[in-house]
Amino acid sequence: MSFCFQSNTTHPQLHLDMIESLVTQEGAKVNGQYNGLRLTSAFQPIFSIPHRRQVGYEGLLRAFNPDGTAVSPLEVFRTPRTEPDAILLDRLCRNLHLRNFMTMADDIHWIFINVSPQVIVNGKHYGAYFSELLQRYDIPPHRVVIEILEGEIHDEDLLADAAGYYKKLGCLIAIDDFGAGHSNFERIWRIGPDIVKLDRSVITQAAQNRSVARVLPNLVNLIHESGSLALIEGVETENEALVAMNSGSDFVQGFYFGKPSGQLIPPVTENHRIIELCGKFKTYSDDLETRQKNELVQYMETFMRSAGLIQSGFSIEHACAGFLDQERDTMFPPEQGRYPVRKKHRFPFS
Repeated sequence: MSFCFQSNTTHPQLHLDMIESLVTQEGAKVNGQYNGLRLTSAFQPIFSIPHRRQVGYEGLLRAFNPDGTAVSPLEVFRTPRTEPDAILLDRLCRNLHLRNFMTMADDIHWIFINVSPQVIVNGKHYGAYFSELLQRYDIPPHRVVIEILEGEIHDEDLLADAAGYYKKLGCLIAIDDFGAGHSNFERIWRIGPDIVKLDRSVITQAAQNRSVARVLPNLVNLIHESGSLALIEGVETENEALVAMNSGSDFVQGFYFGKPSGQLIPPVTENHRIIELCGKFKTYSDDLETRQKNELVQYMETFMRSAGLIQSGFSIEHACAGFLDQERDTMFPPEQGRYPVRKKHRFPFS
């Protein structure tokens, strides 16, 4: 079964029973039918490094043609041509993820689910849904983390109201992809999310640029000072994992730690990657401290030479030329391309 809404259909009531008419039970799992596609769930683990195991999972869409070939989730989410279609798809995905997760999960782990920006802005016009879904399947709201793409919503009041709605239900709130585009802390302070998920571009830049890596712990600390927990997503390499660990982030997510799967990890299983990582982190941390101390010594030596030249009567411009060149080389090492325009390399959170 599938529904197709005409462009002149204003606000059809997409209630729970209507959404579940698109859901079929296959064994212990549920699948959805949407525009001829079979939809189901995959779950990517989210880890706490101090605990060395998963603390939750993000529900992700998987879609298949009738012949069994996979369809990109991005292609599926581009399919809706009207707002009602987009709302229906979002509600269907949340239904699948929550129900599939609860059939496999214990009574501890979180389930992270994304909510479409269109739902955040206009979902209230299509009838009550999410509270009824939680009640029907006896899902504890405190185990549900609602991920909001704050960069997609420009109306501050709508964003705050939407976050407030899910908080009143008892759910946790996560700001997703923070650090991409024009993210800013003013919204974090206003919304008061439980978790801030840092965009993959953050860890990618930090792993490639020592200057960004030095700033990352300060960013995480600022998130903590704002009353939120920090989650670094998109961690795909050992170096990125070590940088994330050094930042003081509370949680990590990415292919390095675990790929999306239709099954959950047994709750008592410690992640072998994290165990290996903890063993390597001391060496990484010691090397980082030694490198920073050496850079500081070089700064001090150059600074003292500049001060001596000034005392000898040289101009400040001449005396400090070497000091400024050293700062430039430290900020932009040769392996990253020398002497780029500074404003293009600003940390992406302004």
